[in-house]
Amino acid sequence: MAGIEHKQVESDEAGMRLDRWFKVHFPGLGFGPLQKLLRSGQIRVDGGRVKSDARVQPGQIVRIPPMEVDAKTKTGPIPGHDLRHASDHELLSRMLLHEDAKVIVLNKPPGIAVQGGSGINRHIDQMLEAWTSPRGENPASSIASTATPPASWSSPAPAARRRN
Repeated sequence: MAGIEHKQVESDEAGMRLDRWFKVHFPGLGFGPLQKLLRSGQIRVDGGRVKSDARVQPGQIVRIPPMEVDAKTKTGPIPGHDLRHASDHELLSRMLLHEDAKVIVLNKPPGIAVQGGSGINRHIDQMLEAWTSPRGENPASSIASTATPPASWSSPAPAARRRN
């Protein structure tokens, strides 16, 4: 965000605690930084200082100071609920760290398998089918797990010492 922003509370947000209102609009903003902004008076509702437990009402104006957190951007660990219920495309987009013509780098969260097996219903190989191109190219066809790096990545073992 470039500067101070003012947002109006919507009718469906009536009675919501201010800290939860911020969690909805700025999911990347942690509780600690939010508290600091509230204590210093940088966040205001209808021009007055407020605490995190204040309830917002429809039509109120919330003053939002410049922050390094983008609105509606989810960051950090992916919660278990999202692992089970989010679409494959959405989850892969949230896990994506880097992509170019040769490589896709994902930050795989714990709790999701790389490959399928007995009793495994959802895994990265299957999810990558959501990224199949219109020409039928699938990134899963060349997937490589880095859980065990190739031998070429390791340095040669040191020579054994001779004892005399």
